[in-house]
Amino acid sequence: MEIPDIVNEILDYIPTIDFSHSYEDEIISLFETNIRYIGGMLSGYDLLKGPLSHLVDNSSNVDAVLQQAQNLANILSFAFDTPTGIPHNNIYVGNQTADNATTNGLAQIGTFVLEWTRLSDLTGNQDYAQLTQKAESYLLNPQPASSEPFPGLVGTTVNISTGQFVDAAGGWIGGDDSFYEYLIKMYVYDSSRFGQYKDR
Repeated sequence: MEIPDIVNEILDYIPTIDFSHSYEDEIISLFETNIRYIGGMLSGYDLLKGPLSHLVDNSSNVDAVLQQAQNLANILSFAFDTPTGIPHNNIYVGNQTADNATTNGLAQIGTFVLEWTRLSDLTGNQDYAQLTQKAESYLLNPQPASSEPFPGLVGTTVNISTGQFVDAAGGWIGGDDSFYEYLIKMYVYDSSRFGQYKDR
C-alpha cells in the first residue's frame, strides 16, 4: 500500500524477532512458515531494495530483513535432515524434532525451492538451495513410474525415508497445487537454470 509509516514500523519490528523462541513448545508447519515468513521477508527485501526503496527511513533495517530470513531458514533447516533430504512438515523448533510422520505431501515438499534458492542467490550460501532442490529432485523424477498416471501429473504422498511416492492420486487441488505453481515460478525466476521445471 506504500504507506511509509507502516513500512517503517514493520522494518523496526522484524529485527527484534527471536525465531528460535517464538514457537519453542508448539508444533509448526514448515510449509506455512516458509511461504508466509521467509517468502514475506524475501519479497519485502526485494521490493524495499528495489522499486519501493523510497519508502525506507533506515536502509540497514532492510538488510536486517534479509538476515532474519536467513536466521529463520537456519533454524528450520533441521527439518531436511532425513535419509532422503525430504523434509518433515510438522516440526518443533524448540527441541528440533518432528512428529512421527513417515510421509509428506507434494506441496509440503515442493514449495520451498523458490524462497530458499532466492535466499542462496542473495546471501551466496548455496546450502539453502541445495537442501530444497534435493527434496524437489524426488518430485521431478517421480518413482515408481506408476506414481505418474498422466504425463506431468503425479501422486500426492511421498515416503520421507525412500523418496518413493506411495500413491498415484492427485491433481490441481489443495495439498498439491502449489507444487505445480512453483514449477512455473522457478522457470520464470531463472529460465536458464530451471528449464526442467518448465518441462515438468
